[in-house]
Formats: sequence, C-alpha cells, structure tokens
Amino acid sequence: MFDEERATQPLAQSQLLSYVMGELEPDQQQKLEAQLKENPTLQTELDEIRGHLTLHHEVRKVAPRRGSFERLMRHMKHEGALQGAVPGVHCMLRRAFVFAAVTGLLFIVLLAIFSDSRHLPVLPRDEVIGQVMYYEPAPEMSATRGREMGHGEALVGKTENTGAYDASIWLPTGVSRSYSIIECASQTEIKFVSSREIRLNKGFMRQLNIAPGALGESAFIVRTPHGRVEISGARLSIRVIESETQVTVGEGSVRVIGNDIPQVIPAGHFSVIARDSEALPPHPMLELSLLPINDPRTSAPVVEVTLKNVGFVPARIERVFGRDRIYLMQMSRSPDRSQPGSVGERYEALEVHLLGDWHEHTGEAWLKPKDEYRFRTDISPHLAGRPAVEYWMVLTYKGGLYGPQGAGQVDVTSKPLKMDMRNK
Repeated sequence: MFDEERATQPLAQSQLLSYVMGELEPDQQQKLEAQLKENPTLQTELDEIRGHLTLHHEVRKVAPRRGSFERLMRHMKHEGALQGAVPGVHCMLRRAFVFAAVTGLLFIVLLAIFSDSRHLPVLPRDEVIGQVMYYEPAPEMSATRGREMGHGEALVGKTENTGAYDASIWLPTGVSRSYSIIECASQTEIKFVSSREIRLNKGFMRQLNIAPGALGESAFIVRTPHGRVEISGARLSIRVIESETQVTVGEGSVRVIGNDIPQVIPAGHFSVIARDSEALPPHPMLELSLLPINDPRTSAPVVEVTLKNVGFVPARIERVFGRDRIYLMQMSRSPDRSQPGSVGERYEALEVHLLGDWHEHTGEAWLKPKDEYRFRTDISPHLAGRPAVEYWMVLTYKGGLYGPQGAGQVDVTSKPLKMDMRNK
C-alpha cells in the first residue's frame, strides 16, 4: 500500500546538499550521518558535492555593472513580476537556486572532463570596465591620432602594455552620457584596479580627460611608483620615469600626494613626485623674463622679452599679434619697488611696441620643453614727457596655453625690471 508519511520524506541523496550547507534539522542530520556510516556510496556522493562547492567558491565573482540592480527592479515592476510575490517565499527560492547552480556547475565540470579538450567551457572572466583602442604612433605635438590598429577590453586586474602603439582608453563613470578618456603614448604600462583607479607603472599618459564620478564616489586615482594623483574632474598629463613622476595640469586642478603629503596643482602648473619624498609645490609651465638692452637708436632701453617653457610637455602659446592685448605692460614709479609693500605709482596697461618684422610674431607657436619665444619692445614712447627717475616695469602674458594635457587661459607675470632714467 501507498505510505503517505514515507512518500513525503526526502531521499538520502537529496538531503546531502542540505547537509553540506548546514540546513538540516538536528534529528534529520543524525539519521543521515548514521546512513553515511552504513552506506559508502552516500559518503562518496557527499565528498563529490563538497568538491564541487569548493570549485564553485574558487571561481572569481563577476561584479555587476553599476546600476544593474536598479534597472532590474524597474524592469520587473514594469512587467508586473512583483505583483504575485509572497513574503517568505524567497527562502525556498534561494535553496532552489543554489541547488540548480550546483547541478549546473557539476554538469559543466563533467562536460569538461569527458569532452574534447579543444572545446573546454569558458569560465567567468574579470570585470570589464571599459574599452581600449590602439593606434599608430602620432607626433607628440599632433592633435590627431594615427591609423586604428585594433581594440580590446579594459579588465580589472589586467596589466596593459601599449607596446609600439598609442592607446586610447574609454572608461564610463556611471553617470548618464559621461565618461573619461585616457590617451597613452607607446611603451606605457598600466594596470586597471577599478573603474576609478589605475596604476601607471611606466610611460606617458599624454592626456587624462577625467569626468567626475557618480554621487558618493571618490576621486579618480592614478598610482605610480612614487606617489599618487587624485582627480575629481580635470585634464592633465602624467609621465613616469625611473626617478620621478611628472604631473602637468591643463584644465581644472588635481591633488598630488608624495610621502602622504598633498599638494594642489592648478591649471597651467606642474609638479614632481620623487620616491619617498613630498611632491614639489606647483610651478607655472611658462616663465616670463625681461632683459634691458642698450640701443643707440632709442632714448630708453629696449627690453627683450622671453617666454620659456620650463615644464615637461610641449605647449602652444600665442605670439604678440596672436590676439589683441595678449602681452600687457605696466610701469610704475617708486623709491624701491623691490621692498615689500612698496607699490608706488602704477600706470594703466601699456601697448607693446614690437621691434622687428611683425610677420614673425603672428599667430601661435609650439614650445617644446626648454624652448623659448622672444621679442623686443621699445619703451621710449611710454616715457616721453615723464620725469627722469627710476621706473619699474612688469609684463604679463594673458593668453592661451594648449598642449597634450589640455587647454586653458593663464596669467604669467615677469619679475619687476628696474630702469634708471636719471642719467638719460
């Protein structure tokens, strides 16, 4: 006859999984353990289940893309999947899902063992956080890329070496239609730690165009062998050589940390991080200097102006006739302008009277590191009719600064130049 009580009791084989996961009642556990001692076959099955679960735990977890849970909830609500939900039923579903997962994993392992080795199953890989495009190397001062040579994926934990090609890395930020782009030169080695952190082992990140992350996320971090750079939203370049890390900011501002001491680097400035040392204070990429030159054709000294790139990356600047009033001159009278607090008489911004062929000083000019742009100006028209006393002159460059690290407007002012007109 049919025994209803016996029919509702689970078989010993089906209880093995619950036993391994510690979900059996105490009396059921004791009965199963007694059966295991009497039945070697059950013990063998138990060992196999434990082995499969161990394999399951060793498989690397694949993190869901940002916002996946919210998109799933919206989709389920739209489809009405939650209307018939019963409180407490998730406990039974969890056991069912776990049993199904173990069964599926067991099937994959058996398939790998007994099938042709050329058709092994593909195990889950690391999390994909972006895309990498490869290009033929382009000139350092070129705004265009070379011919596309291939593409790949940016994976968490993966070390990427660009080799003989330039590379462009695209990283989503988690904000709608917002992403960061990193342009790397050839022979650059980086490691992707997460979508908001990269380790630069060597080479040159020609441009990092970093967009702010989602609400609550920390700054984008670039770690190097000498320190780290924290970027909330800016354009910059980072170069790593054996002895130091060079950081140049084009737009916005960043924090560079060396020996756990931060420095804020604004646009148009650079800093250096050496190993086990503090980062250097920010220094302007451009340096403006004035030099008086005696010219018998003029009644006052001719001033030679030098605009020099003292940074680590090329910079495109504007010449005298690039736009109106790029170079502004000011003069003042004072007993000693060099003394603190001595302002004296300051005249309004004066026109720069260029000496030489104006065609050579039109438009823009590229300055490689240590390159200079020079011109001479006659200041005698500004001193006509003024007393023969000591004067102080300063010049300011109020123009564009463009380069691989980004573009922006900067103000670069020279040190005061003393001109003694008492004996003229």
